[in-house]
Amino acid sequence: SSIYNNNKIVSYNQVIQKIAKQENVVFLDAAQAISAGGVLPEEASMDGVHLNSEYCAKWCDYLKTHTE
Repeated sequence: SSIYNNNKIVSYNQVIQKIAKQENVVFLDAAQAISAGGVLPEEASMDGVHLNSEYCAKWCDYLKTHTE
């Protein structure tokens, strides 16, 4: 997609991280838990966007271990 692609997502996340730092809030990079080299693996989703139950569990585990 010209609107939704990995390069734009990485760029948006960098901007969000910068804003979070300026505002003194924590940025949780949940992509660390579900991506492989910055890309959502094919097996993570049926449509390339919405996570399947296995990857939702990985995402939730990341959130549980990176928040108070």
